[in-house]
Amino acid sequence: MSQVICKDIFERVEALFSKRIVNSEPIHRGLLNLKWIVHFADGASVFVKQYNQRRHGKKLPFINMALSIQEAVRKQGIRCPMVYSFDGKRLLTSSKGEVFAVQEKMDGEVVAPGQATTEQMHSLGQEMGKLHKALKQIPPAELAWKPDRSRLLQKWNKQMALAQVRQPSERVMRLLHRQKQILDRLDFSQFDRCRLGWTHWDCHFDNFLFENKRVAAILDFDRMRYVYPDLDVARALLSGSVDGQRGLVRAKAAAFLGGYREVVPGYSAERAARALRLLWTKESGWWITADIEERSANPRRFLVEIEWLQQHWLELDDFLGE
Repeated sequence: MSQVICKDIFERVEALFSKRIVNSEPIHRGLLNLKWIVHFADGASVFVKQYNQRRHGKKLPFINMALSIQEAVRKQGIRCPMVYSFDGKRLLTSSKGEVFAVQEKMDGEVVAPGQATTEQMHSLGQEMGKLHKALKQIPPAELAWKPDRSRLLQKWNKQMALAQVRQPSERVMRLLHRQKQILDRLDFSQFDRCRLGWTHWDCHFDNFLFENKRVAAILDFDRMRYVYPDLDVARALLSGSVDGQRGLVRAKAAAFLGGYREVVPGYSAERAARALRLLWTKESGWWITADIEERSANPRRFLVEIEWLQQHWLELDDFLGE
């Protein structure tokens, strides 16, 4: 099936660019969507992403908006790919109805979670600050999500019921019990103090490219919504600073926050700790599941980060202290 989709989309890309495709490289990252680096006969290359309509059908208007915002912040100097448009459209359709987008191919390397250097984390903090500063120029919209204790409780009850059947490891059961302890005691009113704004909302390390010590590109704006920029800070901080063997490496976290403060002055350790707690309300229900240890590598990696967060829940301000 993927070969049929590939052929269909590539024929449309050739027609749009009036160029012949001579080679392509599939990118095996992400869920369901197909992605390729496409090489033309004249030596030029582009990135092509198909949007699986089973996953994204109702979200396509939001993805179209996100691509427009991506192009707007790129013009403000943010290191992200140009989005090609044809007849004013950034979301394109093949002859058989496949939806896709074409973007500039960006050079750089993906760094594994927890493996970035302190210099790379400092650069990432700077770029995240610049992105949030640029996004302030985009008019606000309706809030897309807010923390909800009742929803988290529903998810927890479901997973605990499944755990009684599946009998997962002691580790998973400890995580579930600790999750409930935190949920019962957490003061959700603290999140009313979090600033609202346009947010990348997918700032894990698959979506950054690095060249030596600096960020070369921020990728994949598809999930962008008007929520809390703190979620970007927390996700990038965890992805870059939590080493599976050592836990959170404080020097990396400090480097990231130092870079961010160069663009967003006054971003305190208290705000950073609150951002991590906000992220927990969004993600703990995704990764603390009865079957998590049977899932693929990415979910298991996210669990490592949430596990560290729960283990050090009461010490976050100290870990992030200046």
